[in-house]
Amino acid sequence: MVGERFVQGVKVAIEQKVPFICVTATGGARMQEGLLSLFQMAKTTAMIAKLAEAKLPFISVLTDPTMAGCRRALPSSATS
Repeated sequence: MVGERFVQGVKVAIEQKVPFICVTATGGARMQEGLLSLFQMAKTTAMIAKLAEAKLPFISVLTDPTMAGCRRALPSSATS
């Protein structure tokens, strides 16, 4: 599942004290996977907060096609 891989990546970045770079290329996974994907959002947002606590950068690269859900979800979490 995408959310689990994201969480594992952030954990590794924190352990190694390096920035976390996320490259998003999707047609709307949240809409396609349904409720289970929405549960992942809480996990990913919490991990981004832990990255901020560790004072490590989170860089989100949006590629084409990236639907509005991803545009809203990941990059805006970095500024919250």
